[in-house]
Amino acid sequence: MPLLPCQIDSYRQSNRAAVRSCEPAGESTFDVVLSESVLYPEGGGQPSDGGTVGGLPVMSLRTRSDGAVVHTLGGAVSGEVEVTVDWSRRYDHMQQHTSQHLLTAIAQDRFGLATTAFHLGAERCDIELDGMLSAADLTALEAAVNAEVRAARPVATKLARPDELAALGVRTRGLPEGFQGDVRLVSIEGIDLNTCGGTHAANTAELQALKLTGTEPMRGGTRLFYLAGGRVLGALDGALGRERALSRLLTCPAAEHADAVARVMAGAKSAGKEKKGLLSELAGLIGRELAASGTAHLHRPAGDMGFLSAVAGAAGRAKPGLTVLLTAGSQEGVFLLIGPPDRVSALGPRIAEVLGGRGGGARGRFQGKGSRLDRAAEAAALLA
Repeated sequence: MPLLPCQIDSYRQSNRAAVRSCEPAGESTFDVVLSESVLYPEGGGQPSDGGTVGGLPVMSLRTRSDGAVVHTLGGAVSGEVEVTVDWSRRYDHMQQHTSQHLLTAIAQDRFGLATTAFHLGAERCDIELDGMLSAADLTALEAAVNAEVRAARPVATKLARPDELAALGVRTRGLPEGFQGDVRLVSIEGIDLNTCGGTHAANTAELQALKLTGTEPMRGGTRLFYLAGGRVLGALDGALGRERALSRLLTCPAAEHADAVARVMAGAKSAGKEKKGLLSELAGLIGRELAASGTAHLHRPAGDMGFLSAVAGAAGRAKPGLTVLLTAGSQEGVFLLIGPPDRVSALGPRIAEVLGGRGGGARGRFQGKGSRLDRAAEAAALLA
């Protein structure tokens, strides 16, 4: 198949083209084939380009079996149209994909690990390696890649016949089944020669930097995550912004963040224990007061099932056989009914209905959630 314009010149950002076909593809969408398209339709782990055709945003791109690129648009086009590339997306893909070639080559040549898969994501990229890397290996790999970025090695493309690949020392995971014609090769001078149909930077210096961001085990190998180019700078901007925000909140420089957070967490843990103790004490006082007064209902604007259970437990211990309805919340909230099992079984579903909710339980306890806690007094009247 002939090369696409973007495979000849990855830096080309627009072209004029004749509309060869425009067919309905679904509700308010059309599949359009052009005489020429500067857009890359995805493949080899690289997503498709974004862009416009005749001023209409491209919703998706795919390649037909005959090599034609199908553009799905939200409207019909005809005649001659302008095709434009979303350049920021294209250039980001060029940086990420070229970085993958460099990372793959160095991982194999210096650590003996072959790349078995590549994924270019919207936020981060990854390659899958057929082995494991130690922490020291990861540090060395990142340093080696960035050294080649600084070396400003030229990146170029050329065509070769399939029977020439072995003699040229081409790095490849194999050609697609049924592939015919010449093979497009991408080279990084002195580092790599690889079969690839994607878009790439013209020089490793354009990659700016590569940062390994993490690993995870993957089918006996390693999935290695990375950022490159503008994504490294974006991640750094984000990290610095968070650092400044933390410095303001913690009132200390970045070097002291970890110690400051540890102190905050220790304080929160201590406060949590103190709060738990106070709530337990309060629940006991309320429960005993309920038992002494004989009041059948208690409502609190704030509270949860744990607090209500503590109150119920204290009331039950102070006066066995007492029937009490406890509710907590404003319009929506929770409720708890305790008392003799037969009485609770009879009243529980009726109370849940009044409170606009559902509940369940056993052995003298019925609890649930309601959406009409404003009816709590009406529900409590059922206990009379």
